[in-house]
Amino acid sequence: MIGFLSGFCALLIAWAVTRRALRTKLLPRACTKVPVSAAMSRRFHAVRSDETLGDAARWLVETGQHLPIVDAGEAVGVLTRNDVVNGITHSGESAQIARAPHHTAITVGPDESVDVVVDLLARQPDAIAVVVVDDTAVGVVTSEQLATFVALHGERPAAR
Repeated sequence: MIGFLSGFCALLIAWAVTRRALRTKLLPRACTKVPVSAAMSRRFHAVRSDETLGDAARWLVETGQHLPIVDAGEAVGVLTRNDVVNGITHSGESAQIARAPHHTAITVGPDESVDVVVDLLARQPDAIAVVVVDDTAVGVVTSEQLATFVALHGERPAAR
């Protein structure tokens, strides 16, 4: 239990630091030229807007991650747990994903630098970045993931 709490506290602190960095646009120099592929999550499942909300709910349970909505290689949105619950509540589980509320998706390439993605997400705080290569989603990046990445890989003071 203590290990869980200390890990949770570390993530909370990392999130707070990165939120401040997102607002002030200050990132450790060590993170500014790193490709976003180093911080992205590769374990996710993309859905199409014509799939059902019931299918989306099953994928959320299986992956535990946000679901990027990708149509013809273009990220058109991202479903969160709340989006799926609201969609099923209002339209039923057989309704298409397109009928559910969803969050904005920002499409970026894997070589885009972390600082550029931080800037994009700072302009749209509820958005999630979808990393796309040749019309295929290969990863997702949230503000929380960037917070963890910056906390783990940020510049460290020189030893004296």
